[in-house]
Amino acid sequence: MSKIIKVPHKIVELDSGTEIKCVFNGEFEKNSLVKNSFDFLNIVGDGINFTIPSQPVLPKSKGKYSDQNEKGLILVMKNLPKETVYYTQDRTIKDWHGYDHDVTINMPYQKYPRAKVKPNNILVKIIKLGEESGKVKLYFEFQDVINKGEKNWEKRLIFLINLSLELFGSFDLVDKYTNKSYLKIERTNWQILPPGEYPFEKIKSIISSNIDKSELNRNRFDLTRLDFFDGLRPDFQAIGFEQFRGYVVFGFRSKNKYILDNSKKGNAIYMFVGDWEDLSKKTKKELITQHNDNIVRVIHKGEWKNKITKILNS
Repeated sequence: MSKIIKVPHKIVELDSGTEIKCVFNGEFEKNSLVKNSFDFLNIVGDGINFTIPSQPVLPKSKGKYSDQNEKGLILVMKNLPKETVYYTQDRTIKDWHGYDHDVTINMPYQKYPRAKVKPNNILVKIIKLGEESGKVKLYFEFQDVINKGEKNWEKRLIFLINLSLELFGSFDLVDKYTNKSYLKIERTNWQILPPGEYPFEKIKSIISSNIDKSELNRNRFDLTRLDFFDGLRPDFQAIGFEQFRGYVVFGFRSKNKYILDNSKKGNAIYMFVGDWEDLSKKTKKELITQHNDNIVRVIHKGEWKNKITKILNS
């Protein structure tokens, strides 16, 4: 995966003061751990089993970012004028009698000034989550919490992301206190999508593909409805199944409001306030009859877009 040069927009939209951790969950073949494929994190195998360090460890160099993290960085200051520096050179010269003499001379040359940047020394905490059928689940947590809005928070976060990409090939950003992901599609009674910045066009393509496979008339669907909700800049999306097959959740955590809509004509919009994960496990009938205070049902007629916007911002 190529390096990240910008903070993911879902993080940019979080409130100032939000505390963010960079983590990675992975599943690995036990044999690979036994064979020391993770020795850069002091996960050591003896040919049969492996051991995980009990304390956070400093990753050994695997590339540019882990090298900077472990050893620091030398910056070339091209904004400053070049300076004269010297390097030593051993030579053999002859004196006026013709005899050889070994001498050391200082040779001048011009170069830009250098500045030494201290290593970041960010440690990684490793937790074994489970082991089954020859596979091991591991959790890696970088021991550097980013407080959004503090000085250089973007630079620090981008470094963490790229460090994780270099070490593991992936990353996730989660809330310090709840460990809920800011990037992944919510893991609940809904179809799980890959982690990271997930383009809404990709979600639409999944829904469109499901429409084709259903052998239903495409005229019975209206994907532009979903475009409207994506334009409201939700924090996350999730695709439903079973009771809510075809629905997409658009979550607005700061407002504690969640919108469910379906591209299939004839389905209403549901707006949740509060615990959307629990409410979305109910049947439509249960939602309407048992949770009136937390649910608003909107039909796609008339000024429904204005009504949704007004409720969302109220």
